[in-house]
Amino acid sequence: MGVHWTTNTPQLPGAPDGHFDLAVQFYTDTPWPEGKFKVVCDRPCDPVAIRDTHGLGVGKPFATTDDGKGAIFDFGNIFISGAKPVFPSLTPFILEVEGKDTQLVKVLDVKPVTAQGVEKK
Repeated sequence: MGVHWTTNTPQLPGAPDGHFDLAVQFYTDTPWPEGKFKVVCDRPCDPVAIRDTHGLGVGKPFATTDDGKGAIFDFGNIFISGAKPVFPSLTPFILEVEGKDTQLVKVLDVKPVTAQGVEKK
């Protein structure tokens, strides 16, 4: 499964807390039944929001990775197909992350992860 992503999206103004949000637009070329994705940052970062391409928030199911240099976004509560969530292919979404300091983070990768948080190879 390929995950295609770009940070060439309109960036959001800094939050009142002084942190700058970075928007990452992504999509997959095949459906992903697990519905979880990891944004890997160049230094510690936190997840902020999941949005559609119109900027509307679609959920807040996320966590920071154990090493702090990534954010996990879980679409499992957003897409339900029968009893199991399935992330749709060719459907772009925006994931927002922010650095733990007042500098803009750099995104290194967006990866699918399993329900247990293990990166899919």
